Amino acid sequence: SEAQTGPVRSEYQRTGRLAFALAVSEPDAGSDTMSMATTVRSSDGKLVLDGVKTFVNNGEYAPALLVAAIDD
Repeated sequence: SEAQTGPVRSEYQRTGRLAFALAVSEPDAGSDTMSMATTVRSSDGKLVLDGVKTFVNNGEYAPALLVAAIDD
């Protein structure tokens, strides 16, 4: 939603700094998103991630994290 993405986008436009880290690769899938096993589901109004990522691009520097996952 705009409420969630707006502040990240605005900060990037204002500063030009890294907006988020990207978590895609997995132990048995590499960067093949069609073979991903990480899932996301809703529980009591919250998102629950379940899975393992092997590499997070710029994870140590980014203020936010974008995780690729399959919606159960």
